[in-house]
Amino acid sequence: MVEADIKGFCDRMEQDWMIRMWAERIEERALLGLIRKWLQAGRLDPTGAILQPVTGTPQGGGVTPPTILPNSL
Repeated sequence: MVEADIKGFCDRMEQDWMIRMWAERIEERALLGLIRKWLQAGRLDPTGAILQPVTGTPQGGGVTPPTILPNSL
């Protein structure tokens, strides 16, 4: 049995790398465009400011490697 701590793993992944990996399995360019938009969607911080992510996936977001990759294989 192997145990690993992947805390922050999805927060630090490069978005361009994720899109390239998904593009190898997903031929539908429109879907890839939606995935890119979901990855780049901003979020509100407690003060009401919009934060734009540069890397990673939104915390608790619907587009994460664990939700998309298994469904595209």
